Amino acid sequence: MPPLLTALAEHARAGAVAPFRDGSMDCVFWAGDWVRLRTGADPLAAWRDRLSGKLACARAERRAGGLVCAIDAQSGAARLRRIDPAEARPGDIGVIMVVAGRRRLLRQALAVRGRSAWLAKIGPGIARAPQAIAAWRLSR
Repeated sequence: MPPLLTALAEHARAGAVAPFRDGSMDCVFWAGDWVRLRTGADPLAAWRDRLSGKLACARAERRAGGLVCAIDAQSGAARLRRIDPAEARPGDIGVIMVVAGRRRLLRQALAVRGRSAWLAKIGPGIARAPQAIAAWRLSR
């Protein structure tokens, strides 16, 4: 397995050029792919290949009680340990707040901690945020 920062840079580059698709290449699946790559556990196994489109993703997230509750519910199986977001290191995952959509609404997004910011697949490219509202450490 490549060193963490090298693997993270490769994952970010791949996410930056991949077309955005709700339910397969969005903030949740991009961060979930990172967890699977680093730990071998898939936190999105229940959702993978079952969600298509913005409405289906929004419904699944709402049923789970939001992103923080959804990740907490999968944390054991996905080998994640909840931490204080201020203690996050590169490679950890977290929930950030982003402005998204045509109406420019504030919403939650799943992100991966980079060297100096949180990274998330929001639309084309990779968005950056300075802080998270919740975070988890990956275990092997």
